[in-house]
Amino acid sequence: MKKILLVVMIVTLLTPLKIPMAYEEPDDSGESENEESFPYPKLDDLMKELKDKRKQIEQQRLEEIKAKKLEQGELIDESAEEGKDDKKDTEKNKEKEVIPSLIVRLRGKHSTKYLCSYSFTEVENNSEKIIAKDIITDYEKLLKKSSLKVRANENINFQFSTDPKEITVSIWNLDNKALTVKRGCIKVPDLEGKYVLIVKGNYKNGFVKYAVVLDIRK
Repeated sequence: MKKILLVVMIVTLLTPLKIPMAYEEPDDSGESENEESFPYPKLDDLMKELKDKRKQIEQQRLEEIKAKKLEQGELIDESAEEGKDDKKDTEKNKEKEVIPSLIVRLRGKHSTKYLCSYSFTEVENNSEKIIAKDIITDYEKLLKKSSLKVRANENINFQFSTDPKEITVSIWNLDNKALTVKRGCIKVPDLEGKYVLIVKGNYKNGFVKYAVVLDIRK
């Protein structure tokens, strides 16, 4: 009986202190909680993350290449446009050199004229090149443009920047009736109303035509 009471007392004393009486299984609950709180990444997750990262880098690289190509393309387009502009300027300068200009004098003052067409043959590097253009073909429209107010028998003088072999003047809306030209001058015909004069300079290698609109008043 005494032995039983002694064992009960020992157990009662040791229980609050949680001192193992004999062999006790280790408590892994703390470690389990830590493992659940900070889980290690799985291999599949790591591979997936790496794959996504590579895909993102590749996409970024492709976008950079595309941007560079686009920039180069724009530069090429700009260079092409500049080349076209230079070519146009060269052609215009060439035309200015080849095509004679015309001065129309009425009462000692320069008057309005309109370039209609030209055709010249030029020799470059032992080869012939034709420079030709029709600018105004519908002379009817010229009747609405600025005109010279003149009277019959007034003198009008025509002078080309390069002397032609011959100057001819005709009235377009009078069946191309030819007017007499003396020393580059004509007398205004005895008419009334608006008329279009076609002034043509004939050269060894071509011709040029200008139009002059007359408003003849009596």
